[in-house]
Order: sequence, then C-alpha cells, then structure tokens
Amino acid sequence: MLESNRDARPRLLVLLCENKGRLSGRDPLDAPFLERPQPILSMPITSAMLAEPATFLLGPDEIDTVMVPERLDHLSGGFLARAVLDLGLARGHAATGNPVSTITSVEFAPDRDRTFDLVVDRTRPAVELPTASNLKWIELDSPSITRTLGRPVRHRAGVAFPPAYFDLDAKRRFWPVIYVIPGFGGDHRAATRYAAMLRDPSMRSYLPQAVWVVLDPNDRLGHHGFADGDNFGPRGTALVAEFIPWLEKRFRLVPDSKGRFVTGHSSGGWSSLWLQLQHPDVFGGCFSSAPDPVDFAAFGTVDLGTDANLFEDADSDPRASYRAPLTADRDHVMMTIPEEIGMERALAPDFTSGEQWAAWNAMFSGRDAASGLPLAAFDLETGLIDRTVIERDWSRYDIAAMLRADPERIAPVFRDKVRLLCGDRDSFYLDLAVERLAKAVAEARSRLESPDGPGYVELVPGATHGTIVPIAMQRWYPELRRLVAEAPER
Repeated sequence: MLESNRDARPRLLVLLCENKGRLSGRDPLDAPFLERPQPILSMPITSAMLAEPATFLLGPDEIDTVMVPERLDHLSGGFLARAVLDLGLARGHAATGNPVSTITSVEFAPDRDRTFDLVVDRTRPAVELPTASNLKWIELDSPSITRTLGRPVRHRAGVAFPPAYFDLDAKRRFWPVIYVIPGFGGDHRAATRYAAMLRDPSMRSYLPQAVWVVLDPNDRLGHHGFADGDNFGPRGTALVAEFIPWLEKRFRLVPDSKGRFVTGHSSGGWSSLWLQLQHPDVFGGCFSSAPDPVDFAAFGTVDLGTDANLFEDADSDPRASYRAPLTADRDHVMMTIPEEIGMERALAPDFTSGEQWAAWNAMFSGRDAASGLPLAAFDLETGLIDRTVIERDWSRYDIAAMLRADPERIAPVFRDKVRLLCGDRDSFYLDLAVERLAKAVAEARSRLESPDGPGYVELVPGATHGTIVPIAMQRWYPELRRLVAEAPER
C-alpha cells in the first residue's frame, strides 16, 4: 500500500515525448518540454485506489482523463512513454519516492491501434548528496512556517567554503556570505558547483572568496520566491529571522549587512530582488539577473492590469511565452501561453503541478479556505483573468507598483543596493517588465536629493535568458570581490 502527502491530491500521469530531433532519447519525466510541447494525460487517484494493484485506463474517451492535446489522433512516428504516480511528496512529478514505469517505445501510425500498456513497478530513488571537504548540507526546522502551514517545513541549504576558511592562520575569522537563490527547477544542490570552483586554485582570482550559501527555494507547490504569502507561509521572514541567524552562529559568518549579499537568476533573480527590497537592512547588496516579472503590466506578454485573457491578445492571437532569436530583429515563438498552461493543467487541473504558472499562482494568490488550495487567478481552460484575485492578492507583489507607491523608501534601495541585468532578447520576454522598471527607477532616483549610487537596472543588447548569466558574472564578480574584502570582521 502506498501513502501520499495528506494535503496533496495524487494523480497518475502518462507522459509522451517524440523520439526524434532535439527531443530524441529524452526521458518523458523531464516534461513539460518548453521548446516543443509534448502530449500529457492524467487522472486523479484516491487513497482507496492505492490500497492494492489495479489497472487504470487513460484516454480521450475516459471521463476522468485530463489531457493535452485533447486527442492523440494526429500523432505519428516514434514516441517514448512513461507513467508516474505523483503522490505530492515534493515539487514536481519526478520527485523522489514517486512510483514510475520504465521508458517504453510507442509507434503511432494511421493504420495502427493507438493503445499501449505501461506498468508502474518501481520508485524514483533518492539522489545521494555529494560530499566534499568544503561542502556542508544543512536542514533546519522552521517553527514559523510549520505553524502557519500546519505541516512540517524545513530550511535547506548547501554551504560552500573558501580554502582560507579552514586556515587557522588566516587573517579573517568571520566570513562574508553570498546567498544564492536558484532559478525555477533548481535547488540547494547547486552548492556542489560553487564548492568545486572554490577548491580550484585557478578560480581564486575570479570567484569572490566568501562563504556561498545556496538556498532551496522549493515547496511542493513550486518555487516560493522567499516571499511571505498565504500558501507558502512566511518564507522571507523565516529566512532572515530563523535561518540566517542560525547559519551565522554555526559557520562564523559576519553578522552585519555589509557582509551579506544575495544573488539569483530568473525566479531566483526575482527572489533576490524581493528580499533586498523587503529587508533592506539585512542585505548589503542584491545582484539579480533576468528576474521573473517585476512589473505586472508586463507579465511576460500579458498586462495583468488591463488584459481580460491570459491566452489571447486583443486580436485573438495566442500570446507568446517562450522564444528563440532567429535574426537580429526576428524571433521564433517556441511555445505560447495557452500551450504552457495546457501542459500544467494536464499535469494537475487543480493548479498544483508545481510548474511555473502554478508556482506564481501559489506565491501571489490568497488561499481558498474551503479547499486549502491557492485561489486561481485565471481559468486554466479559458484563460480568463480573475480581476478580483489580481487586484486584491497579486498586486501586493508588483515591484514596479511598490516603487511608484512609495518612492521615498524604495528608490534609495535601488540606488544603493540593487544591481539588475536582463537581456533585451530574454527568452521569456522578461525584458519587457525590466524595461518598465528601469524607467520607473530612473524617474524615482531623479527626485532624490542624492540620486547617485552604485545601483542600476539595465538591459543588455542581444542577450537572452541564458546568455545573460556569464555577462552578469563578468560584471558582478569584480565588485563582489571588493565588497567581500571590505566586509567587517564581525
């Protein structure tokens, strides 16, 4: 007998992936595929169904099946298929502990039966955390989040140390710290990479010599952004009130804002900016690249303030979500918002897939008292936007709107502590919001008595969501090396 998370709603998923081109040989569990959306089928599973072995039917004619596309009649050629029983143990259907099938080859042809069998007979194994001389893995209970959500929640982090940290003759005994917040899909295990770079002698003149703490931004509902909210609990407050003080005592970290810095990319970029703005006296600087939407009037290709539908623009054309540059002035749309939401709905029609839009909805929306789930800000089937949820709940997290509403408090933080870079060809159209924020920051700073400072919000010509990362590192690391060198001893 299998047991699921008591708050989750288990689903049986069937994932398909065409076995050709750029997707050839990919594990269907890697779905959803943003560069080329693939078929997904799912159905709800109750505790009674998990009591003993059983056979389940999924397909367009089965009443409980939710799927994208609506039928499989048009599919042709070879596909790889895999089933997974998502028990809601953690974010995503590929989580440790979920029962799965093997990968099975399926061939679709006009004259061939389109049914196939998958046997769920194994469990996703736990991934053992790597060990290294300068790497520590940390888990710490969070009393405040546990109390708020009514279920056990722990802080998690990977801590990577510079060589001099262990040198008893080193001049510095208390170390500055750089907090890293991974982007969507990432977690604290990225600390392995920082530990390896810190051990590499050739990197010592490049990588800032500080303690690097990579935080885990994941909850079973998705990337929580370290924002206090109804569905994820007081994540930001708990970080600065519980976890950071504990880390500072445990690892001889400088207990001063001049020794604390926060950085991140994409969803981690939004999180680092949010933390800096919400806790300006805790962090001495934020280094944010390609953050998730920082102005909700440009939430990707949607204006959440005026648009009525998430899926279609005023001309009834599907809104773009993900692009790749073709030429200097032309893009190829790889995925639309209705395609992206369609995959998330097929994974979990109750908005609990833990994927990108579901995670944003859990971060920004209030909580439905009856179901215990995040209130839906838009209809997953039609794309209609719920204006009440947007204006009452989501608006609390619109960074540009916060700046316009309270420039005297927020503009100095941008001036003194925020370094933000984004490519003007960002793959997820995040540049549209950054451009608006840059204008708002410039206007707000111009009104300050002392407008000059080290902070900036800039677009980098030609850079995409991926290529902005090395560009940002080349610009930021020299400044971070100086800042950590100047950090106080205590």
